[in-house]
Amino acid sequence: MTTTTTTGTPAIDIAIPTIDRIQKVVEGLKFIITHFDPTSDNRPRTISTYKTGGKQIVVNNFEEAMTRFKAAKFYDCRISAYPVYNDEYIKRTGLRLTSSLLLCDLDKEHFRTAEEFEATAKKTLLNFRKILGSTPTQLWTGSGYHFLQPQSAIALETIEDFNQFAGPSRKFLQFEEWLMTDGKADQNHNRTVSFKNCMLRIPGSLNFGACQRNDRDEIIGIPPEAEVRIIQHWDGNRPSANHLIPRCYMWLKAAEIKDMQRRIEADKISRYKSRKYYQRPSREKRFQWIENLLNKPIHDHRYYCTWRIFAPYLINVRGLSKQEAFNIIQTWLVKCSYVKRLNFPTEKVNDVLNGVGDFYPIARLNLEHDNKLLFELLKNEGVIY
Repeated sequence: MTTTTTTGTPAIDIAIPTIDRIQKVVEGLKFIITHFDPTSDNRPRTISTYKTGGKQIVVNNFEEAMTRFKAAKFYDCRISAYPVYNDEYIKRTGLRLTSSLLLCDLDKEHFRTAEEFEATAKKTLLNFRKILGSTPTQLWTGSGYHFLQPQSAIALETIEDFNQFAGPSRKFLQFEEWLMTDGKADQNHNRTVSFKNCMLRIPGSLNFGACQRNDRDEIIGIPPEAEVRIIQHWDGNRPSANHLIPRCYMWLKAAEIKDMQRRIEADKISRYKSRKYYQRPSREKRFQWIENLLNKPIHDHRYYCTWRIFAPYLINVRGLSKQEAFNIIQTWLVKCSYVKRLNFPTEKVNDVLNGVGDFYPIARLNLEHDNKLLFELLKNEGVIY
């Protein structure tokens, strides 16, 4: 049985996965594995699927991964770029993880036009050739492009100058993604990417968020663009990235200075406001721009708003309980989903609330520097004046 998209394009069959779908994912997984560091490709890795809700599950071999993918009907199938190493193994072997596989993420919805998105993708490929002398794999993910580049690099933890930074090898991945994409990579991915969450989509699998769904979130159609597919194969070259280490150091120092300046400014503003305005009981505190946002559903940056703005605001400024905060955020996300479907499960709200700690929401004056696209969106929507 086939369905038809709203544009008249034949959609992918939504019934039980066909032999063709299974074979595509088998070949796709084999292809992704060729990118792994040969010295560690037999170690256990984590996978995640739509069925696991994005939670990572350890698998020991190819067959276990395929079993999990089949159980999820091949929706949102991912595998970790890096193997699982527990603390005991690392201590026993003296192993240090290095950035052996670079993932750059371009999300189409973060660009104003399709032309701008494609131009950035072409420039990213050019940067790979110019900076690393290599051609990476390019995947269509259902919502944008992923660029996968196997490489070699030393562990920055072994370089004394980098001891001042927490997790310098992880930060090297962030630096490279920023460098290759001219700073236009998905900001959420770039900010949080690590050896533990660098998850690669499998060619031939399906992006659940790109599928057509009814009000009960059931799949009613799978347009061709929902399928993860290979746009370009990598050239088999594993270049050394060590020549980028000095540039990474300067990048980290510049970021450190900017962060310090923002913290000083935010602290001045916070102390001023605390003296002049916020001597009332916590439940009476209100930040008007955040209250405006709670009443304004938006089409993008919903997860950023949840963890960076709403959770710390509702818990640590307004003094609400986690259940009260959850209800408010959930209501806002439901409204947002009517504007554009969410690309993350709402169950993650609980995880955000559980990890909020003593953090305060990002200051309005700092938002433009931390997330310029969201800042401009809120200005256009009249949330920020």
